[in-house]
Amino acid sequence: MVTMHTKQLTRRHILALGALAAASIVSACGDESAASTATPAPRATAGGTTAPVAATAPPAAAATAAPMTTAAPAGMAAAMARPMLKGKLTVMRGTGSDAYWNDRVADFKAKTGVAVEMVVTTGNVDDGTIPTALKSGSGPDAVNVNSGPSRVGFLAQAGLIRPLDDVYKTYGWEAKLVPAVTERLRNQGKIYQGKVWEFPATIDVIYWDYHKDVYAKVGVKAPATFDEMNANFDKLKASGVYPVHLAARTNTPPGWLFGNIVQAVVGRDGVADVLFGTGAWDQPGFVQAAQVLADWSKKEYISKEVAALTDMEAYPIFAAKKSSSFCVGTWAINSLTDQMADFDNIETFAMPKITPQGSSIPTGGFGNSWVVAADSKNPDAAFAWIDYIFSDEVVKVGLESPRASNIPTVKIPAGVVPKTKLLAKAIEVLGRDGTGYNPSVHLPPTVATLYFETLQGIVAGLIAPDKGMANIQAARVKAG
Repeated sequence: MVTMHTKQLTRRHILALGALAAASIVSACGDESAASTATPAPRATAGGTTAPVAATAPPAAAATAAPMTTAAPAGMAAAMARPMLKGKLTVMRGTGSDAYWNDRVADFKAKTGVAVEMVVTTGNVDDGTIPTALKSGSGPDAVNVNSGPSRVGFLAQAGLIRPLDDVYKTYGWEAKLVPAVTERLRNQGKIYQGKVWEFPATIDVIYWDYHKDVYAKVGVKAPATFDEMNANFDKLKASGVYPVHLAARTNTPPGWLFGNIVQAVVGRDGVADVLFGTGAWDQPGFVQAAQVLADWSKKEYISKEVAALTDMEAYPIFAAKKSSSFCVGTWAINSLTDQMADFDNIETFAMPKITPQGSSIPTGGFGNSWVVAADSKNPDAAFAWIDYIFSDEVVKVGLESPRASNIPTVKIPAGVVPKTKLLAKAIEVLGRDGTGYNPSVHLPPTVATLYFETLQGIVAGLIAPDKGMANIQAARVKAG
C-alpha cells in the first residue's frame, strides 16, 4: 500500500577488517562511538560491519546548514562539480515518524529551493511494490530500500536504479562513511557488476531482547550456554509465557532468528564461507541449526499462536510481556515505543554458542540504503537529498530523538550519543564485537524467496531440516 504526503511535509577479508575496525573504534571513542539517523530501517541486513566512529572533525564532504547550492568547505574540486539545484524531488520511504520527515522536507527546501514530495509505502522490493513504482515511468527519484543483493542487487540487475560511483566522488561520500562500510560496498559480488548502487543508511544489530522482570519471575536470567537457554525456555513455557517470540507469517523474522542460530553453530567465518565462498547450505552445521528451529517449534517454545503473527502484530504482544524473548534488531524500538513497552525492563543478550566453533555475537550489517531511480527526472536533487540526510546536522537530530533506533553508516559528530537505552547498548556491542551475517540479504532474489519459505515451513513442521537446506543449496547452485 502506498500513500502520498505532499508539502506536509564480500569476502572473508571483510571479517578481519571488521574486527580491526571494532578495536579501533572502542579505543578511540569509548561510549561516544555511535549514533542514529532517523531514516527508517525496515528489516533485513547484510553483515560484518562495526560501529560508526565519532568524528573529531566534520566529515570531508558533509552537508551543513549552508545552502546546498553553495560550495561546501570540504574539497573545492568536489564542491565546484556539484550542479545548481532546481525543480521538484519525489522521495519514497517506509513508515516512520511523519514529524521528523516533514521537518527534513521543509529544511531541505529552505536550503536548496527544491520542493520534496514524500511517498510513504508499506511495501518493499520483495513484494514488488518498489520495482513496480520504479518501472511506472512516473515513480520516485530517490528510494529508501532494504539492503543486500536480493534487494539493491535485484534493482541494479533489472536496470531500475543508477550506479553512484561518480556521485561518491563528487560529494566525497567515501570520506563520510565508516571505512568498513566503504570496504563492503566494494565487495558486493558479481550481482553488483563492480559498481556502487546505494548509499547505505543504517547498520543493524540483531540479537535477543528479553524482559528482565519476566525472566526473574520464573527464576531465570540471560543464558550463558545453549543448555541454559533451553532450560529457561522450559520454565517460561511452564509459566504460561511464550518463550520464543516469532512472527513467522512475515517472511523476514524467521531469517533474523535462523541467522543467529546458524552462527552459534558454525561461527561467523562458517556463515561467511557459505555466503561468499565454497561452503554448502546442506552441510551438517546448517542442518543442525535448522534442526534447532524445528525442535523449538516441536517443543512449543515457538507456539503456533506467535508463529502465525505478522511482524507488526508481534510487537504489541512482546510489549505486553506475553512473550519473553524476541530475536530482533534495533528497528523494533520505534514499534515498541508506540506500544508503550517497559524499556526499563528490556535487556539484551547474544545467542550462546551451540558448538565450540560457534560465535556468540549478534548478526547484522547494513539495514537499509538509499538508491536513485534510473529514470529520475531530477537526479541532481536526489544526490543532494542523500547528502543532506547524512549531514552532521541531520544525524544529530536523529540521535537526539527519544525514538532513536538506527545506527548510521557515517562517522558521527563527536559527543553525540543516542537517547534510547537499547540503541546505546547495541552500539556498545557493535563497537566491541562487530556483527556476523544475516544470510537473508546475501542471496539472489529467487533463492531468498525459497530461503524464507523454507524457514517458515520448518517452523510449521512441514519441511524437514535436511531437506530444506538441500533445497536451498540446489537453488543456490542453479542461480550461479
